[in-house]
Amino acid sequence: MPKNIKNTHGDTKTPEYYASESNPSVNSDAKIEDPDERGQWGNKAEFILSCIGLSVGLGNVWRFSYLAYENGGAAFVIAYLILQILIGKPMYMMELIISQYSGRGPTGIWAMNPSAKGIGIAMGLISLVASIYYNVIIAYTLYYLFASMQKVLPWTKCRDEWLDYGCVEKTTHKLETCTGNVTLDQGVKCLCSLTNYTFNEGLSVNCTNTTNTAVAELYFYKTVIQKAPNMYPSDMGAPIWQLALCLLLAWIIVVVCLIKGIKSSGK
Repeated sequence: MPKNIKNTHGDTKTPEYYASESNPSVNSDAKIEDPDERGQWGNKAEFILSCIGLSVGLGNVWRFSYLAYENGGAAFVIAYLILQILIGKPMYMMELIISQYSGRGPTGIWAMNPSAKGIGIAMGLISLVASIYYNVIIAYTLYYLFASMQKVLPWTKCRDEWLDYGCVEKTTHKLETCTGNVTLDQGVKCLCSLTNYTFNEGLSVNCTNTTNTAVAELYFYKTVIQKAPNMYPSDMGAPIWQLALCLLLAWIIVVVCLIKGIKSSGK
C-alpha cells in the first residue's frame, strides 16, 4: 500500500493525489487495486446458488429420509423442524453475516477473539475430512456415469457367479424356490427354504442360498468396490484402477472449481 504524505498544511495526501495534480491526464478517481483484496461474487445468483450447494447435499437427499424412517417418521420430522427453526437457521444466518461482513476465512475471522482461533482451525480440518469422503462418493458417481454408457446397464442383469447369492433382477427371482419334486428340481439351482431346514437337507439339488439379494447391491459390492471378506492384508487385494482414476478425476474437478476462489466456484 502506498504511504500517505503530509504536506505543509498538515493535510495527509496520497502519492496518487500529487500525481494527478501534476499530471491532469491521470484519473484521480481510478481505483488502486489492493493485492490483498478478497474476491467478490460475480452476482447475487452465484452467492445464492453457492449457499444452496453448501446446504443441500447427499445427507439431505438420502440420509435424512433414512433417519426419518428409522426414528419415527413424522415425529422425527416435527422435532427436526423445531430444532432447525430454533438452532439451525439462526446459526447458519450468523455464520453468513459474520463471514460476509468481515470478508475473512474461518481462521482469520477469529482476530476478534484470538483465544477462539482453534474453532476456525477445527472447522478447516472438518472441511478437509468431509471433502475426502465426499470425493470418494463423487468417484462412485463418476464410475456409474461411465458404466451407464452401455446398451445394457450392468447393475440390472444377474451374472452366473451371483446366482448363489440369490440374485434378483427387479421383482423377478432368478432362482425359484425348491419344490421338493425331484423331477422339477434335479439338476438345477434353486432357493432354499427359509424355515424348513430338514426340507433343505433332503433335496438332491445345489441349494445354498437362503435369501434374495438385489442385483444392484451385488454389482456395487462385487464389481464396483470388490469388497473383501475381511480386513486381512492378504485378502484386501490391489487398488482398483478404475476407481482410482475416477477419484483422481473427482479431485481435478474440485481443484478446477476452487483454483480462483469464489470467482471460479461461483460459476
